[in-house]
Amino acid sequence: MIQKGVVAFLLCLSIANPIYATSLFGNITQPKALSSVKNELQKNESNQDYTDFSGTWESSKCMGSSLTLKIRNSSTEFTVNDTEPMTIGTMMTKSNSGIKNGSLIATGNETTSIEWDDSKSQLIIKIISINKSFTTESTDYLSDTQMYLTMNHLTFKLDNGQLKIKMDTADYADLQRIDESHPTCVFSKVE
Repeated sequence: MIQKGVVAFLLCLSIANPIYATSLFGNITQPKALSSVKNELQKNESNQDYTDFSGTWESSKCMGSSLTLKIRNSSTEFTVNDTEPMTIGTMMTKSNSGIKNGSLIATGNETTSIEWDDSKSQLIIKIISINKSFTTESTDYLSDTQMYLTMNHLTFKLDNGQLKIKMDTADYADLQRIDESHPTCVFSKVE
């Protein structure tokens, strides 16, 4: 279950939510003053003091799956597979309620924090997600009242030209731990 959750997170990074990809949403969420600050920061990055993970990375054995990540980053932003850039040093929250997929109805909330370590050599992503789902095909479709909590701690670092993503993940059903995992995926740069 945890491996599926971590792979799902990495794959979710590769799928842009259409509302966040629209220029209208970008104009609403990025006032002109922030845009000018962002442009100034980008101009000053010639004296790079952070690890640049930018490039296309492939892993043939990331928890049993092959995976390709296209990463772009600066000292202030991190983007995977052309999704909406994540601002480093911030916390983001997304939620949904009653999303239907066939007979499955899902509700969830995800909070993500992204930050540099002290030396700016590793990027740390922390995710807490709370989910509940049920099916309308069951005779007692509200019988599963458990809330599912997943906590992820991902560390991106370069080691001898390879990207290593260390993942620490714990899954809970209500307050009972049901799974835990500590895999590391190794990626080679292809471009």
